[in-house]
Amino acid sequence: MSRIERAVRVYSKLFALPSARILLIVSLLLSLFMAFLSNISFYLRTLDLIIFPYIICESVVGIWGSLIVSAIMSLMIIKGKTKVLNFRRLIALNTFSVVLLYAVYGLPTLVSIGDYEVAVFSLIIGIAIMTSFRIIACYSISQVSVLEVITISTIQPFLLMLLREVLLNFLFPRELPVPSVKQYIIPLILILLIFLFSTSIYLKTVNSSVKSSLGVGGLELFKAFIAEWTEQEDAPLEMLLTRIGEERTLPVAVICFKNIKERIKAILLIPTIHPGPFKTIGSSLLPHFLAKELKQKTGAEVIVLHGPCDHSLNLTSKNQLQYVLNEIIKNINDISYVDGATSITYAKEGAMTVKTQTLGDLTLIIATRSPLPMDDISLGVGLLTTKIIEKEGSKKAFFVDAHNCMGETFEDVLIGSETAKELILAAQKSFKQLLNMPIRPLKIGVAKGRDINIPLEKGLGSDGVSVLLMEIGSEYYAYVVFDSNNLDFGLREQIIDRLRKELGIKDAEVMTTDTHEVNAVSPSKGGYVPLGREINREELISYVVDLTKQAEKNMEPVKVGSKIVEIPKLKVMGEQQVSILTSAIPIGYSIAKNAAIATFIPTLVASILFLLLFI
Repeated sequence: MSRIERAVRVYSKLFALPSARILLIVSLLLSLFMAFLSNISFYLRTLDLIIFPYIICESVVGIWGSLIVSAIMSLMIIKGKTKVLNFRRLIALNTFSVVLLYAVYGLPTLVSIGDYEVAVFSLIIGIAIMTSFRIIACYSISQVSVLEVITISTIQPFLLMLLREVLLNFLFPRELPVPSVKQYIIPLILILLIFLFSTSIYLKTVNSSVKSSLGVGGLELFKAFIAEWTEQEDAPLEMLLTRIGEERTLPVAVICFKNIKERIKAILLIPTIHPGPFKTIGSSLLPHFLAKELKQKTGAEVIVLHGPCDHSLNLTSKNQLQYVLNEIIKNINDISYVDGATSITYAKEGAMTVKTQTLGDLTLIIATRSPLPMDDISLGVGLLTTKIIEKEGSKKAFFVDAHNCMGETFEDVLIGSETAKELILAAQKSFKQLLNMPIRPLKIGVAKGRDINIPLEKGLGSDGVSVLLMEIGSEYYAYVVFDSNNLDFGLREQIIDRLRKELGIKDAEVMTTDTHEVNAVSPSKGGYVPLGREINREELISYVVDLTKQAEKNMEPVKVGSKIVEIPKLKVMGEQQVSILTSAIPIGYSIAKNAAIATFIPTLVASILFLLLFI
């Protein structure tokens, strides 16, 4: 599994909040429980029944009321500057904040059976911890200013204390054993200032945790990630990725099929730009974007295959997709066409299977390890294989990573690995067979569809399913391409077997675009779902068969033309940056945890010693 894939699986640890209505009901129930927990000890100490009406008032007016009002006031202060802190999330934040406060205040009070000094002591410390937590949370996930963060972080504890004092002094005028902070305002303010200072040191430490190596702060990165996850705001994250990215020139193979009317009927595109990192970030939408836009420009059906590339070759921003498209369009008119194609040959070496085919004057090299799992084949491996095949007699060649089997564990294929060695040997064996194959007239039919009920969450991207059917001599061959990120174990073999038995296809290959549009689309998933794992496979296979029949109906003779387009000045994530970026999550978590211990334990001890002077 690639490093980015591991990072994206953090989504499986994220959660979706319930609706605002449910949160309000839960917060009311928790308010009642917390008020009871923190005040029942005072009844046990005094047996004064007036405690119970006070519990109701504190829970509804003090805790729940301040929770709601502070959320509304925070929205008024933010004024739409960030979508992350909406009413629902503010209610959730406020609810957790009071739970934290009343855990620090209520438990010691209960254990001490309502000891007044312990209660006051715990209440002041609880307010300080609650305020620090709110500052850390608001600053870490939102794009608002520091002053606005401090303001919205202090509204709730201020309102809560104010409403408690109103209850104690006006609604319950006779003396209650419930602690009041009005005579401890100065120590409360001083303790808050101590915690505020510690919080600023903590945030600065966490933010600088990866800045020296990556060039952007850890909290900057986290804010951008949260904005994308919660509100699909791509711009902050793409801006950061562009800052740390590097420029590369990358090849894209363009294979065009032109009919006797001189109209381009179909185009195969093989970019070495990786369609990631996830959702709509960077080049994740590359396959669908190119297929859709190029069809509008040329009228041809466009099928995008997965070239040799990994996450280091993710574009840093989707704004570059149009540039890639323009570079392809500029070169299509320069393509010259020739007759014919060869049959598909294949060879195995170890676990690797490599298929080769000559289309016009270009040799297509398709690698798969199915039914064993495999992730991305690096650009280096693809280019090395291509050069070897060209040295052995191909006029020009291009590499395709079928990307068609996912298991529990798998890694990228890098130069020098055993898998790469097997791949190159299998390619050489297959090409030797291809040299003996004659070029014969070619007919093709093409069909594409997305009218099948498989959502992104189940692994099928926006470009759906594509079938290129080829008649070479009297034999039929098919390329089936899913706009998905890998296939579940065994699906490839099931599709090929059905096409052979039901339609008489001599050979077929089933591939994916490796689109990362399907990655991280649901926090309940472990990163993404390979196509075929959570769907009715029979329905999908039948759909492929139907598309193949549609392709057969529009078959016609074609000539083939190809060109390898070098696209310069592409801003990609880069190998070193990917390594640092993906390690930032565990490193950042470790630093955040250790910094919290190193910062707040001394702060807590100092605050306790300071309060002993006043209480």
